[in-house]
Amino acid sequence: MAADDSFDDYLADEKLRFAVERAFTVVGEALNKLRSIDPDTASRVPHLADIVAFRNVLVHAYADIDDRVVWAAATLRTPELLAAIDAMMPAHNARDPVALGLPSGPK
Repeated sequence: MAADDSFDDYLADEKLRFAVERAFTVVGEALNKLRSIDPDTASRVPHLADIVAFRNVLVHAYADIDDRVVWAAATLRTPELLAAIDAMMPAHNARDPVALGLPSGPK
């Protein structure tokens, strides 16, 4: 999402900032629900409580958002989270749209 951008690019692009923040809110909400649905799987997600807390700050304390913290989470923490999630999924399902229940593409 922000991998090809610099922090200055991030600050200058309001759409990018909103997209990154929105992605974190969706991920945080999904992980919060995972804790209720499948606590065993949730326990294997690194920093789950911090991610959910970060989501809550983004949603409820918008005036207090520090762009440096969001940028650090996007560029430093997200790769670790993605690696952990990929490790939990069978290798053949990790990026396979059909295995994830998504359409396979144009017919």
